[in-house]
This record gives sequence, structure tokens and C-alpha cells, in this order.
Amino acid sequence: MNINSIDLKQLRYFVAVAEELHFGRAARRLHMSQPPLSQQIMALESNLGVRLLVRNNRRVALTESGKYLLQAAQDLLRGVHHAAEYTRLVALGAVGRIRIGVHFSVPLHPYIGLMLQRFRAVNPKIRLEITLHDLRDQSQITDIENGLVDIDLVWLSRSQRGGNTRRHDLVFNPLRAFLPEGHPLAALPVIGVKDLAEAQLIGPTRSAGSQLHEAMMQFIGASGLETNILYEAGQMPIIVNMVAAGQGIALLPDFLQRLNIPGVVTRPLDYGQRKPAGMMLNLVARTSKSDAAHESFIRMATEYAAIYRNAPRDGMGHILPEPDLFAAEE
Repeated sequence: MNINSIDLKQLRYFVAVAEELHFGRAARRLHMSQPPLSQQIMALESNLGVRLLVRNNRRVALTESGKYLLQAAQDLLRGVHHAAEYTRLVALGAVGRIRIGVHFSVPLHPYIGLMLQRFRAVNPKIRLEITLHDLRDQSQITDIENGLVDIDLVWLSRSQRGGNTRRHDLVFNPLRAFLPEGHPLAALPVIGVKDLAEAQLIGPTRSAGSQLHEAMMQFIGASGLETNILYEAGQMPIIVNMVAAGQGIALLPDFLQRLNIPGVVTRPLDYGQRKPAGMMLNLVARTSKSDAAHESFIRMATEYAAIYRNAPRDGMGHILPEPDLFAAEE
């Protein structure tokens, strides 16, 4: 038996003859003449050292060895086709796995649900593994660099950069005041820094350093209101619930309004002529571009962030509910 002389072409020829049980029909199916086909089948039998077909003037029949090889060859050829097709899809970024880390509050952002839904519709063969990855900035960067996470959707402090990572700014949300229902300041249409002079504030954990803390300090400026932060919490949804419990006022990105927690009202902040303070949702990935599926996700995330930023807004600048936001892209 000379198995090294067997190639896929011979197996494909054998399958055609075995399925047709007729050399003429098999030759027409393969777009070749009958004599070379017969020669290839005989060469295959010689290499295997077995009889695969019984031929006479009236009929062609499979031997027991031929019946076994037919099934095995069909499976092998399907496997080769699948491997070739899968390899092509990998190169195109149409299949694969993406491990996505998210901050605790990221799934609450309406952009995230829309973008993930759209990505899944366009790339059904890419598996998204979304896990909580709520660490301090440098730990986030280190995990990306070490390959523990492929992509992070997070709020990094503005100064945080990693030597082997790239950072894409996706969606900006200005800060808004979140107040307990019935609070005296809730009677105001807009809240300025001076209005918070006597207020008890709830803020993020200052020792951790965060984009939220940076945004709060940008709005408060040199007013000295940092001393009014009496309570600290690590997660923005926890802060909202503390507001609902009447523990104080919080300055949070406006998308958290969609939580609609009973007992909480929100008001826009008065920035005057200043640039609005807020939080920018970031996508962080390794600098190297070795995985086409990852690049496909990054490309869609950044492209649809631009669509989201230009979506219809209400009079206060907040994005209106828009279920068919990406319908124009179909």
C-alpha cells in the first residue's frame, strides 16, 4: 500500500464514480473524459492494494472496501471543504471569538446594546464572550497587553495610556445632576455650581482615580465643593441608588437617566460658557492587529459610535429613543 501517492483528486474521482455507479456519468460530472478517470481509479486501487469497484459491461458495483472508502472519502472531502471555507472566513474576520471586558455600568449605555445587536446580526459566526472587567486603569491595560482580554469597553481616566494598547473614544455623555425626589434643588430647571454650595454630594471612590472623578472635578473647578462629597461608592448604579435613598446629590453621565429608579429626578447642569464635563466611553485593544475578528469589531464599534453621536436628540441634547438607529445601513 502506497498511501503517500493518494491525493484528494483521486478521492474526489472515486466518490463521483461510487455515487453514479457509472464511469460515463461520473466523467461528465467531473468535466473530463472517461479513460483518464478509469486510470485514476485503477491507480487508487493499486495504491491502496484493494479492489474498490467491480466492473463489467453491464454495471459498476462497490466492493465492501469500496463502500467503506466512499463514506470515509465523503467525510474527508466535506472536512477539507469546511476547513478551507473556515480558513477563508477567519482571514475575513467573519468567524472567531472575542473576549470583551466591560466596566460594571457599560451595559447600561444604550449605545452598547444597539452596537452589539448590530454586530451579531452582521457577524453571526463570531462568538462574543462578555465579562465584567472592572479594575483600576493600569490593571485594565495590563490585562489587555497580556492577552487576558481582547477588547475592553470601559471609562478610563483621560491620562491613562498603555504602551502596547490603543484607545478609541466612542461616545461622550455630559454630566447631569441626580437628586432625591422632593429635594429643594429639584425645583430648579438647571443646576449650577453655586446651587450645590450647601448640598451633600455622593461621588466615586477618589482613591481609585476615575474618569467620573475627573469629570466632577472639571465641573466643580475651584469652587471647593470637593469637601461636600460625604459619601463615596465604586459603581455608578450604586450611587444612583444612594440618591434614591436620600443620601445626597450625584453628578453622573446623563445616559443613566434610563434606569428610571423611583425616587430619583435629574436636572441638566449649567456650564455657562465652559465646555461640558462628562464621560467618554472608551474601547481599548492591543496595538497589534493580528486578529481579523477583533478588527471587525473595533471597526463596527467606531463606525456606529459616529452614527450614534449624530442620532436625533431632544431639546436638552439627549439622544432620543431610536430602535431603528441602524436601519439606514441595511
